[in-house]
Order: sequence, then C-alpha cells, then structure tokens
Amino acid sequence: MTDTSRTVSALVTNLFQDGQAAGSITPQDLRDLVETCQVKQGSIYLSTAGATTIAGQANVTPSSLTNMVAVETGGTFTLSTAPTANEFDMNTDGQLRYTGTPTTNVFFTASIMLEIVASAVDKELVFAVTKNGTIVTGAKTGGYCPRVHTNSVPMSISGYASMATNDYLNLWVGNVDSTDNVLARMAQLTAHSLVT
Repeated sequence: MTDTSRTVSALVTNLFQDGQAAGSITPQDLRDLVETCQVKQGSIYLSTAGATTIAGQANVTPSSLTNMVAVETGGTFTLSTAPTANEFDMNTDGQLRYTGTPTTNVFFTASIMLEIVASAVDKELVFAVTKNGTIVTGAKTGGYCPRVHTNSVPMSISGYASMATNDYLNLWVGNVDSTDNVLARMAQLTAHSLVT
C-alpha cells in the first residue's frame, strides 16, 4: 500500500483515536504518520540574470501588483537539487509548485538583488511573492536604488501560505518612481511544509 500524507485532523480522527482498542494501530498507520511528518520542501534560484521590462510605475500598496512584473520574464530559474525537492517542482520557469497532497501550510523565504538598468538613479523598487499570481498577504517590500549597476538593492521576504496541489509561488518586481527596467542579479525562493 502507498504511504499517505494526512492532515493532523485525519490522523487523530481516523488512525489514532482516543480510547481505541489495543493493537488497532497498524504498520501502515505508522508509515502514514512518518510520511505526514516528513517535510515537503523545494527551492528555486535565478541561474541566469535578466532585465524585466517595466511598462508603468508600480506602487507601494501592500496588496497591489499594478505594473509589477514576474522575475521569470527576464531571467531563468533552476530547481535546486541540494537537497532534492520533495513534493515541489518547477513546472514553469520561475514558479515553485507544490505537487503533494493534502493541502498544506508552507513557510517560504525569498530574497532578491535588484538594480536599475538605465542611467536613472534614486529610484524606489518593490518586490513581492505571489501565490498563483496574487500577492501573499504581507509579502511585499521595497528598497531604494541610489545608483546604476553599482549599488544593488537587496530585499527579502518571508511568510506563510496555504497550498493545494498545483498551487505555485513566484517573485514579482516593480519600479515605483519610473518605467526604467530593473535587473535581478540574484534571487532565491524556498518553501517548507508544516504539519497541518
């Protein structure tokens, strides 16, 4: 029989109830518990830097993606193999996708190093993590780019998201002060499941 990851509720309701008869916990029940407790994780990183095309000025509204651009439109991402992803993959470039069941809560961390492509200076940049193209609540931040190609803006975000099978996380960037393009020099996105 295939080992099955279960929710905590399913474990205590179906497999490990209070007052159940002695000997009623089977070897398969224990294998399911081990599978449930195994962390599901994955990580992608920007392996080829690239500039994103900014069509309009972004804003600092926490839940707004207006005129922000997905980082994968300019660069290329790679699924990390150290350690090997478990129930996460990168089905589409730049999207860290959860492939497991059941629906789980994940803790994610993301970091990026941005700079302005053109000769413009003194620009405010924004960075966000989305789930299925919508900003995860609280997962948008900003930074200030004082110079061109010499002073990169490091930004990082961490947060939680509930993920069902085939939900994905990805990174978005924007320029608040102009339509000058931005370059992601480095970026990484990592997610770890929580037993829920």
